[in-house]
Amino acid sequence: MPHGLTIDHEGNTWLTDVAMHQVFKFPRGAKHPTLTLGEQFVPGSDEQHFCKPTDVAVDSDGNFFVADGYCNSRVMKFSPDGKEVLLTITNAKLQGLAPDVFQIPHSLSLDEKNRRLFVADRENSRVLEFDSINGNLIREIHAFGERVFAVHYHPEQGGVLHVVNGPIDSGAQGFTFSLNSGTVLQHWKPSLNFAEPHDVTADPRDGAVYVADIGSNTVWKFKRRESN
Repeated sequence: MPHGLTIDHEGNTWLTDVAMHQVFKFPRGAKHPTLTLGEQFVPGSDEQHFCKPTDVAVDSDGNFFVADGYCNSRVMKFSPDGKEVLLTITNAKLQGLAPDVFQIPHSLSLDEKNRRLFVADRENSRVLEFDSINGNLIREIHAFGERVFAVHYHPEQGGVLHVVNGPIDSGAQGFTFSLNSGTVLQHWKPSLNFAEPHDVTADPRDGAVYVADIGSNTVWKFKRRESN
């Protein structure tokens, strides 16, 4: 059951599969993966296994982060060839928070310039910001209502996060959050409303935001709008 889809800076496609408990890397145009992590249909919590991994984020050096989300509630950083675990972010990094555990790390995004990793901690309704090198917690962001499904960093306006939540009784929506001011700049959703938004990304060229809505089998595009 494919879950998370990521295209890196070299055009490789990364896929997580929550039924097979594996992560795959496909070069541009390839039909078969050149890198496979995890053991097919065998969940686990050691460095060679995943349990329903949810997402991948890749840095410009080829190192990649895996949100091992539904069971293990951890984020792992691997070397480009996948043979070395460079960092593991577990609940131990969340001391002092309430709750001080992950509840489904569901989505990842990187700000390499400032060495930041953003994690959508879904059932805790928050985004967690970590140092992407040492894994230390920087801050916890509660500004997005209930159940934060996806987060994407974009460098515009000094750095913003695009976030989607839901589905909830009050209706799912998207947010654009300023990392500098610590405030929500915009709320957005389609005129027909979201059904079940599950992932979000933004075009690095024009800032357009795209949301995958698995409830309506739709990809929504939102054009960039300057805040007042």
